[in-house]
Amino acid sequence: VNPVYQGKGIGAKLVSWGLEQATKEAVAVTLSTSTVAEPLYRRMGFNTWTVRDYPGIRMGVPSLVYWPAGVEVVAAREN
Repeated sequence: VNPVYQGKGIGAKLVSWGLEQATKEAVAVTLSTSTVAEPLYRRMGFNTWTVRDYPGIRMGVPSLVYWPAGVEVVAAREN
């Protein structure tokens, strides 16, 4: 969300819509996020999947996952 419009609930509405779609389709959602947006995703039900290091970024980038109820949790394979 453009910084001018942040803090108005727009991001939460977008994430909520995406999670509704994932729940309907019974699929998990994963994403990599900034530490600024991480609290939003955690409030929406995401949990830490892994923290990755990328060249040129001083701290690890959190990868989060959301598992809708009834979706089988499977282990991810590292590439």
